[in-house]
Amino acid sequence: MNSIWYASDLDYFESGSEFRVLSVHRDVINLVSDKHSRLLIIAVEGPVKGPSTIGLAEKDFLYLNGLISETDCFCLERERLNVYFNSGATSVIVYFGEKISFNVADYAKTEMAFSYESYLFYYENMKSWPSPSASAVLLNLPGGEEYFRNELSANYPHLVASLLQSDEEEFLKRCRKIIGMGRGLTPTGDDLIHGTLVTFRYFRPSFKFNNWTFKELLNLCNNTTKHGKHMINLGFHGLTLQPGLELLKDLSAVNEPVENMHGMFSIGSSTGYDLAVAVLYSARQIGT
Repeated sequence: MNSIWYASDLDYFESGSEFRVLSVHRDVINLVSDKHSRLLIIAVEGPVKGPSTIGLAEKDFLYLNGLISETDCFCLERERLNVYFNSGATSVIVYFGEKISFNVADYAKTEMAFSYESYLFYYENMKSWPSPSASAVLLNLPGGEEYFRNELSANYPHLVASLLQSDEEEFLKRCRKIIGMGRGLTPTGDDLIHGTLVTFRYFRPSFKFNNWTFKELLNLCNNTTKHGKHMINLGFHGLTLQPGLELLKDLSAVNEPVENMHGMFSIGSSTGYDLAVAVLYSARQIGT
């Protein structure tokens, strides 16, 4: 099998790394390794592209998905992902298809340019979404459980303010409060941290943490799911899903606003919504 596309950040994974299945969904297979805090993802060609991912044609994805129940191990070696199962083995040629970067720094503008018109457009989209998560409170919108709304209101604005002030200790303090908070494979708190980090990296390309902060943040990620840890790791390195990247471009007036946010909201049960909240909230704070 050959990839249709692949994420440019796959060189993060060491050759020889072994993976096992963490979760299987209609469009993606999530693989986990004891060596790495990021997941390796195999996805059908669409609908949403993102980091750490190998994209396959639908027929190849379905074939591989059909073998999952008898799969013993996945091993990434140089340009191949070898798949071992009960009765044999197969391989995916990773670096065959289109190479795509999901690093926001590759698309960031060198000068701050926040489009308030685009912000208002997306804010109106958020108001009409039928099933918002608790993160809606950050945009003064209804939705979600009261406990989570209160905790996010008490901590998330301070988290964003800490980044504006380059206060890394306060940032970690607020992360400690919301990492792992919420429901789903990637809890709302983790998605918000991810969205905040990539927004700062996009609008402030020189934005950086010291190595100590990254180590402490990874330690805090032991309090959440593997999916949540994956999202926070990506955010720290300025990597995000394609809909998140497009939203950042729209807010900096690089793109015209899209007609709707269906691609964003289709990510997970609430991940797309939470990511959009973080991007909108953070971008407006940076832009004011």
